Amino acid sequence: MSIPLSVQAGLWGLLSGSALLIGAAVGWFVPMPRKVVAAIMAFGSGVLISALSFELMDDAWMRGGFVAVAIGFIAGASAYGRSERYELGRLNRVRLVT
Repeated sequence: MSIPLSVQAGLWGLLSGSALLIGAAVGWFVPMPRKVVAAIMAFGSGVLISALSFELMDDAWMRGGFVAVAIGFIAGASAYGRSERYELGRLNRVRLVT
């Protein structure tokens, strides 16, 4: 007997979504230092950004080639670095004033 595809999809979604509930329960009931929470969140956001970047890079490579991808990558990294430097400078000024 075969399980319908829609039921299989629902079960797989339930299984993958249960990780969120388990993580929330652990975060609620298990005391953790702020540095551990920050490290876990930094790792998760890095993995998410990495997965998105690889997905977009493949499509960009197929459509535009190496030169377009290299220019876009350097421009994006430069814009990110400049905005990060600006925000850190702004936050440091606010901290010094207060």
